[in-house]
Amino acid sequence: MRWLRNFGIGARLTVAFSLVVLLLVAVAVLGMMSLRTMNESMRLTVEGRLIKVLDIERVKQDALRIGILVRDATMNEDPVAVKRNAEQIAGLREKMSTTLDELGKWLSTSGRAETLELYRGLTETRAAYNGQLDMVLRQLQGGEFDGARSALVATLPAAQAPYFDKLSELAETGRKVALAAVQEANASYETARNLLLGLAAVAVALAATLGIGITRSITRPARHALEAAQALAQGNLTYAIKAQSDDEMGRMLGALERAFGQLAALVHGIQGATRSIGGATREIASGNTDLSQRTEEQAASLEQTAASMEQLTSTVKQNAANARHANELAVSASGVAIEGGRAVRGVVETMQHISQSSAKVAEIVGVIEGIAFQTNILALNAAVEAARAGEQGRGFSVVAAEVRSLAQRSSSAAKEIGQLISGSVGQVAHGAKQVEDAGRTMDDIVGAVKRVTDIMGEIAAASEEQSSGIEQVNRAISQMESVTQQNAALVEQAAAAAESLQQQAAGLVDEVSRFQVAPEEAHVVQPRQVVREPARMPVPQAAPACAPAARRPAPHPSAGAKSHPAARQGTARPVRTSSAAPMKPAVLAAPAAPAAPAAPAAPAAGAKAATRPAAAAPYTGAAGATRAPVLPSKARAPVVRQKREPVLVSKPLPAARAARPAVAAAPAPRRAARTPAAGGLAVANGDWESF
Repeated sequence: MRWLRNFGIGARLTVAFSLVVLLLVAVAVLGMMSLRTMNESMRLTVEGRLIKVLDIERVKQDALRIGILVRDATMNEDPVAVKRNAEQIAGLREKMSTTLDELGKWLSTSGRAETLELYRGLTETRAAYNGQLDMVLRQLQGGEFDGARSALVATLPAAQAPYFDKLSELAETGRKVALAAVQEANASYETARNLLLGLAAVAVALAATLGIGITRSITRPARHALEAAQALAQGNLTYAIKAQSDDEMGRMLGALERAFGQLAALVHGIQGATRSIGGATREIASGNTDLSQRTEEQAASLEQTAASMEQLTSTVKQNAANARHANELAVSASGVAIEGGRAVRGVVETMQHISQSSAKVAEIVGVIEGIAFQTNILALNAAVEAARAGEQGRGFSVVAAEVRSLAQRSSSAAKEIGQLISGSVGQVAHGAKQVEDAGRTMDDIVGAVKRVTDIMGEIAAASEEQSSGIEQVNRAISQMESVTQQNAALVEQAAAAAESLQQQAAGLVDEVSRFQVAPEEAHVVQPRQVVREPARMPVPQAAPACAPAARRPAPHPSAGAKSHPAARQGTARPVRTSSAAPMKPAVLAAPAAPAAPAAPAAPAAGAKAATRPAAAAPYTGAAGATRAPVLPSKARAPVVRQKREPVLVSKPLPAARAARPAVAAAPAPRRAARTPAAGGLAVANGDWESF
């Protein structure tokens, strides 16, 4: 199985499984073909042979039933029974004829010469039998029972015997053919079974061979890699690794071999780097002393600023409260004015209804006056008619005079009512006009009150915005004070960390010394030159400037007391992105989220210049509030002790080691990704060389 080493693990498994699958497919296809052949043979045996044999036996049974029916008819001598039996015999003969015709068609297409000869003999004997049977039936139907009985005893059995013999011979031939088909099916089954067993044995042998070969080609390199890992766990870097194949396992062993060599070089480099840590820690302690003094001075200044901002905040809050109270009073006055306007509009509507009613009353009085005029005319006509009647119409004349008098009185009263209604309509129209003028005046008052309410709302919103802005400034100063306190705590922690770093450097040398390396690799790899930037704490960012209160559009006349809060929605407000949550002091030994690696700064004087822009970078507070940088009021004198950063100067490799692969330098240190070590010191992962 050495040829398997030239293939990858995936290719080996693919080839092995493909061969096994192909053999299984071949076994399955062969089995299906054998089953289909046996199924077709059995179908032909059952449908083409056994069923035809059963049909022949059924024809014999029907012929026997016909003989029984003929005998019953000759014995009873009853015309009704003869007719009934003749009908049954006709049905049986038709059924027999159909069965034998189908048998003849099947034999003509799939039968052999022997069976065709038997069928022709059967046809001849059936014709003779049918002729004798027809003669007996005619005698029975003609009432010749004696002749029918003699034919039943003498001629009909003689014609029936050859007919039955041919049927029996044909049935026997069908059974023999069926038995031969069964034997052929058994032979086919044995052949297919032997072939399937052979293919299955070949598949099992091939699968076992490939499985054992592939397993060995994978487990041996894996066992070798396991032994190498165990040696690495014990600190033995002299373990010899040999890759004997080009597959994935061979490439893994080659990578392990290279990793062992690079790890040995890295161990020597770490030993050289630990000797440079002492000088770096002394520089860190010196810088921490100056930083502690500056942070104390800054904390005192920030305390005074925070006290002044608190007083200013309380004053602005009082102004905002007074503005809100005035806004509430303005809203209340607006509501009262709106209600007065509604009442005036109701009075206007009432006066309009009164005017309309007065007009209708005037119309009714006019109708009454017309009726009185017509009544007066009728009374005059009645008086004229009474005068013509002479003595007989005197009574009608008196009545007509009274009716005329009543009509005149009604007309005069209607005129007086009309005059009063006309005067009332004029006064109502004048009052309605005055009320309409009062309604328009109230609408103007309501609009003015609403505008005053809007202005008061804007004043209140501006006061609140000023209060919010000052509160944000106060929070920024509080956060700056908190950051300053944290800086002081970090300075103390850094001093303790520097002392602990010296102790851990000695412990690191002891830990590295447990690795066993080859004598020829006992060289010193100098650490890469790395300049560490000084630690920078984020500076709080000032709150964004408050936007002025925006002028809102004039409110709708139908708007009520609730129009002011809706209008206040258009006022620009500063967005509060966070609460004034105090910042927690940073713990040096606690792990933090990984951050982007800091870019190496220029050595010596360039290091200071590189750190200046970072001090004014935007700061995101504890709750995510973004503020502009807060710059000091005056420039501070540079600290002499921070001009220099600890620099680890690397030495060139010996000429004998120049051809070997260089050990990759450790990446720039990350302040966030730290691993807690003994004594509370946190060291960046993979950052021992460039600490």
